[in-house]
Amino acid sequence: MLSDSDKENAIPDGLPRDLIDFDKLVTIISRLAILCLMVYLFVRLNNNVMELVNRAYLDDTKRSFDSRLITPDVIMSLIGATAAQVGISIVAIIKWLFPER
Repeated sequence: MLSDSDKENAIPDGLPRDLIDFDKLVTIISRLAILCLMVYLFVRLNNNVMELVNRAYLDDTKRSFDSRLITPDVIMSLIGATAAQVGISIVAIIKWLFPER
C-alpha cells in the first residue's frame, strides 16, 4: 500500500489532483484493452473460417455436384453460427463493460 505522501508524489505536477481518479482510469484502460483483444480475436477467427470456406469452395468447383463439401446447408449453418456468435459476444461485452451496480 502507498502512503498518502507517496500517492501525492505519484501524480504529475500541473494536473488538478481532484479531477483525476486513477482507479477509474485504470479500469477504463483495461476494459478498452480487453475489448480490443476480443474484437481482434473475433475478426481473426471469423476470417479463418471464411478462408476455410473459400478454399473448400474452390476445391468443390473441381468436383461433381453430388460430392461437394460446401452445400447450401453448410452456408446457412455458417451464417447462423456467425450471427449467434456476434449476438453472444455483444451481450458478453456489454455486460462486462457496464456491470450492474
